[in-house]
This record gives sequence, C-alpha cells and structure tokens, in this order.
Amino acid sequence: MLEKNGFDKTIVDGQLKDFNGGKDNDSEIFLKDINTQKTYKIEKFPFIMGRSKDCNLAFNKDHKLSRIHCIIYKKNRAYIIEDLGSTNGTKLDNLTIKKAILKPGNVISIGDRMLVFILR
Repeated sequence: MLEKNGFDKTIVDGQLKDFNGGKDNDSEIFLKDINTQKTYKIEKFPFIMGRSKDCNLAFNKDHKLSRIHCIIYKKNRAYIIEDLGSTNGTKLDNLTIKKAILKPGNVISIGDRMLVFILR
C-alpha cells in the first residue's frame, strides 16, 4: 500500500517477531551489480552505501546517489535496508521504500545501480 508521499508502508519491527527468514550467522552476504556483474561482500554491519568515500560501498561518480544514501543492518535474524533520506530514494524490487526486510534475490535500486541481495 502506498502512502500519500509515494513511499510504501513497510512494517518492519512488527514483522520481526514472526520473521523466520535468514540463515545462520555464518552466512556470507553479497551485493551483485546487475550491470557490471561485480560482487561486493558485506563483511560488517551497519553497511552504508552512497557517494561519499566514507561509505562501506561508495559509488563516487554516481550523481543520482546521495552522499549517504541507504543502510543495511541486521536485526534479530533479519537483514533490513533503510533509506537515509536520500534525494532520489531507494527501491526494492521496483517499489520505493523507506525501510524493508531483505530477502535473497531482492533487487536494490539506488542511483544508476541495481544490486541483487545474495546470501550464501
């Protein structure tokens, strides 16, 4: 369901108590760029993406990205993505989100990038 501002209503905290997804803590987590086929390993949380060199994953030449665009973090056994008030927004499977639970195979769109969320 979309709110007036165009962002979807994602109830994350209420869903986590019933969330039975995710793998054990020894899972490896990656983001794979659909266009370049480059794979980025997420080694620690929180994991921040944006244009700034201070981000864990920085795309400094992508001017559609905010300096600090979005964050991925772990809560209980779930992986959460949250937009950090970026100018152009964060999409998950083509739906603009503020915050959402990530599942393997989800496509994160930020700036000109399309990244697949992968658990191994």
